[in-house]
Order: sequence, then structure tokens, then C-alpha cells
Amino acid sequence: MEQFLTAARVARTLAIAASELESFLLEHNGPKPIQLGNRGLRWRRSEIELWIEQLIDHPRPVIRQPESVAETAPPVQSAEPLPAAATTSALPARELLPTLAQEILQVLQEANDWLHAAEIAYRISSDVSCSAGNWNRMIRRLKTEHWIISHPKLGYRIRSRS
Repeated sequence: MEQFLTAARVARTLAIAASELESFLLEHNGPKPIQLGNRGLRWRRSEIELWIEQLIDHPRPVIRQPESVAETAPPVQSAEPLPAAATTSALPARELLPTLAQEILQVLQEANDWLHAAEIAYRISSDVSCSAGNWNRMIRRLKTEHWIISHPKLGYRIRSRS
């Protein structure tokens, strides 16, 4: 039996705000909704899943704007090397992160580009939900600990380590 999704459910699956759903679907050639009687617009679950797979298999090129002036400036070599203590990261070792956080980082590192939460969850496993509480905690932790960068429209990417 065909399953139908509400706009709110499709937005949660894509990890975007419901108010952004229409423009996101237009921008990324998403499936069209259908009118189901008086219940409003719905999307076929199978069409949404197929579309997400196509997004993952054929990502659109992203032209990223520099986040700061420092990214556009040429690299400058320091006259004196930093002391050893200053070169070690204050971040916890990646191996100490929970398994889900490590998997998210692995997917982002392999992609080396912006990915939406739904794409990350799909690449990790079919039973990972990007709207689950554990997922949200891991994303929040990775952002707080500066492992990843988020963008409301582009999704997430791994922060470059220097």
C-alpha cells in the first residue's frame, strides 16, 4: 500500500524547516505533491526516497563563498614555529566520540562537500533517522565542539583541520 507524507514529515526527513520545503523542492527538482481529498497536499514516500537517493548519487556542484577574509588571504608562514603545546588540538580525539558522531564525521569526510542531514543519514544506514533525538544531540555536539559547520540551506560539512 502506498504511503503518503505530510509537508512536515518531508521537511523533517530532509532536516529543513517546513517553511523552506517548497523552495527547497523547487530548487532541487523535488517530486510534486498530490492533493488527497480534503487532507491537503501529500508526497508519495517512494518518490521522496527515490529523489533523495538521486540527490546523493548526483549532488549538485556547490560554489562555496569564503567564510572569512582569512580564507581569501594567501597563506603566511610564521617566522617562528609554535611551541609543541600550541599545535595540539584542544578538541577530544575523534575516537572518543560516540559511534554515531564518528559515522557522521566519516560520511562528511568522504564526501568532502556540503551534505544535507537526510543524505548523511542515508549513507550511514537505512535505519538512522535524521529527526531522532540521538541524531540531533550528535549534530549539536559536533557543532559545539567545532567538528562540523552547518548552513541552513547547504546542510553540513566537516570543518577543515589545520
